[in-house]
Amino acid sequence: MFYPVDEAWQYDKCFKWDLTLEKPFKYIQMPTFLNTPKKCVKMQRDKNSFFRAISYCVTGTEINHQIFRKYVAREILFNRAIQKLYKENEFISCNIQNTWATKIEIIASAVLLDTSIFIYSHDTQTWDVYNKNIIDNVPVDTSFEKCIYLRQKSPNVYDLVQDVEHRGYF
Repeated sequence: MFYPVDEAWQYDKCFKWDLTLEKPFKYIQMPTFLNTPKKCVKMQRDKNSFFRAISYCVTGTEINHQIFRKYVAREILFNRAIQKLYKENEFISCNIQNTWATKIEIIASAVLLDTSIFIYSHDTQTWDVYNKNIIDNVPVDTSFEKCIYLRQKSPNVYDLVQDVEHRGYF
């Protein structure tokens, strides 16, 4: 199901990290079938596009992407359950600005935000889920659980999905 985060979620996260909500999401979205992305917000095309998309989800602007990269790095460094998911040399990009996000960083972002992340691959035309509950393997229930939806336009370029094709409703 497609059930994106909303303004209340944004305010909650901004309050948690003492950030300003620049552009609240004003749409009210009921769960719909998870289809092909229809409306996306294009992020700046650089090696920070994943973190730009996360920043945009939370604050309504891309400018806080470095802050979220640091929060994710801390989550990986201090969360032993996440550390078990990667090999010794696998986690390097959070220590280096302007490098592509790794799968471990995407998982850590979901855990940090307590929000599952769905990523649509433009190449395979399928959705991958990065479960916020990956540590205890509780399945994502998108009938009531709001999630983040991103489109991966090319291997390391991400955009925020605001709406999907409506072929049916739940």
